[in-house]
Amino acid sequence: MSKINDNIQNAFQYIEKMVGEKVVATPMTKNQLNMIPAFVANSYRLYNATLLNIEICLLYSLDCSLYSPAQIQKQMQLVKNKLSLPVIFIFENMVSYNIQRLVAQRINFIVPDKQMFIPDLLIDLKKQKTTADQSQLSIQPIAQCILLYHLEINSLSNKTTREISTLFNISYSNANRAIRWLTDKNIVILTDTKEKKLNFQTNGKNLWNKISTYLISPVERVVYTDERIIGTCISGINALASYSMLNDEPSKYYALSKDELKKISVHTDNEYGNKCYLTDFAKNYIIIGGGHVMYMNPL
Repeated sequence: MSKINDNIQNAFQYIEKMVGEKVVATPMTKNQLNMIPAFVANSYRLYNATLLNIEICLLYSLDCSLYSPAQIQKQMQLVKNKLSLPVIFIFENMVSYNIQRLVAQRINFIVPDKQMFIPDLLIDLKKQKTTADQSQLSIQPIAQCILLYHLEINSLSNKTTREISTLFNISYSNANRAIRWLTDKNIVILTDTKEKKLNFQTNGKNLWNKISTYLISPVERVVYTDERIIGTCISGINALASYSMLNDEPSKYYALSKDELKKISVHTDNEYGNKCYLTDFAKNYIIIGGGHVMYMNPL
């Protein structure tokens, strides 16, 4: 059986586990495929299925990074209008910030073992949170900054705790707590010398794969605005687009703190807005964009 078919079967098993109903799917008919634009048909594996006694269309993504959530939302409406069926996307994996954007766009989607969000069928199921000590399980914000800096900017191997605290402009105790957390998770080891230095157990993609399950979103809350934001740092998807091949989005993302938001005195709303996103990644950060603002976890 091919890898794609294995992954689809895993998705079906996840659905069965979450809703208690076995999913039987068949490839979409040739007549149905002819009704769908070629770029959509070529980007997904398309299936007919039944869920909760409702006929649905499943689109299994061959590459979850191929389209932005805004583009996926348009594709969902296009296929839904053509086939007159609820359309549900299946993504093998999806980064947390894009999951939030899929939810904001009201897109029906399934990420096996992580989340099932199908507003058309009134389904919103997430992986249950553990009751264990979150301070031990969830990565500390400073520890996350250390890892991302090491991966994306400069190596932190052979740096001391004092050098880390100076580099990130944080107290020695905060740096020490972050390094202890990384040590406890066997991500780094400390040299057995008087002035202990960091040594990473692995690097590159292997390090990313090891830490990816620990990484957390800095977003605490999202609010929206229709007002135009000027003179603030670009962030979010727009910032990523400027450094990569990602497509920019009409909705803008900006970075600022709660105090800065108060100073510019823009009107915000908990649900509605079309202009921009405001984000803050330092202390008490916030995001406003596409009509929305996110309060960030403080470091």
